[in-house]
Amino acid sequence: MHQHHIKWPDHIDPAKHPIHSYNELLIPASADAIWHKLIDATHWPEWYPNARDVKIVGSEPVLRPGSQFVWNTFGVTVKSRVLVYEPLVDLGWDAAEIMGWRGFHGWKIIPQDSGCLVITEEVQAGVGAGLIKNWILERLQREHQNWLVGLARELK
Repeated sequence: MHQHHIKWPDHIDPAKHPIHSYNELLIPASADAIWHKLIDATHWPEWYPNARDVKIVGSEPVLRPGSQFVWNTFGVTVKSRVLVYEPLVDLGWDAAEIMGWRGFHGWKIIPQDSGCLVITEEVQAGVGAGLIKNWILERLQREHQNWLVGLARELK
């Protein structure tokens, strides 16, 4: 089992969520370059097709501590709020969906000799989460790996 690297908000215990995905990729880029792509949420759809119609609430052009944003992912509209924001290291937001699903998606950037190890983890819970856990988990892991690969490609 992988070690948890994500900085979880105090009120979120990954062990209490039936759905937990983990992905990582060594990206040959600086933490600064990676960070700036991640906080530039309205441009995610250019390199991560599973993110659509990303709109940051308010006038900020990029994600900041406490930023709220609305977006479409996995075919559903999600409301998110940035809960973890440590520049160049940790970024994370919650997610709420109209049918009662909730979750948290976190990113960790760990500098290495040849770039940065980028880790992304997500937890989800909601009505029926246990019943369709494997179906959702398979899709989360596939799409989050696509997100990492798209990020790496974007930074070449």
